Amino acid sequence: MLELTDRVVADPDVLSAEIEGSCVLMSVESGNYFNLREVAAEIWRNLSKPCSVADLCRHLGQIYDAPDERIEASVKRFLAELLDRGLVRRAEIPSEYPQL
Repeated sequence: MLELTDRVVADPDVLSAEIEGSCVLMSVESGNYFNLREVAAEIWRNLSKPCSVADLCRHLGQIYDAPDERIEASVKRFLAELLDRGLVRRAEIPSEYPQL
């Protein structure tokens, strides 16, 4: 399971396009298509660069009126599904940020 401190980024081999507020993704590896609407599309738009789960949750909390715990659980579940399907990957922490 993902933690709030984990960082994720869209896999560069996944093709995406915006169509009327939705994001349509195609996995080059599997050939599968995915249609992301509303909240899922908003999450995808923020994964072009490495982003922490916590930052995504904070961003969504500013847009949507939902309890923080619900947002966190939904984001973690959605990102785990994207990871399982190979659409995103865990991002490495840059070397200029020392790990404690």
